[in-house]
Amino acid sequence: MTATKTLHTDLTATLLESTQEKQAENTGLAPYLVILSGLDQGKQYRLDRQFNIFGRADDIDI
Repeated sequence: MTATKTLHTDLTATLLESTQEKQAENTGLAPYLVILSGLDQGKQYRLDRQFNIFGRADDIDI
């Protein structure tokens, strides 16, 4: 019989920490949304870092 030890990690905290480390490394890079198809193809929109998803401060409208 073999015993297996399972290590549980907090995925949300791990992802947040990883994202913060990458942002610290790439301070000159800003997040952008680029439209890949349609009438607005090629347009770029700078995303504000204070918002979570494409300019929404919270998910009330979801």
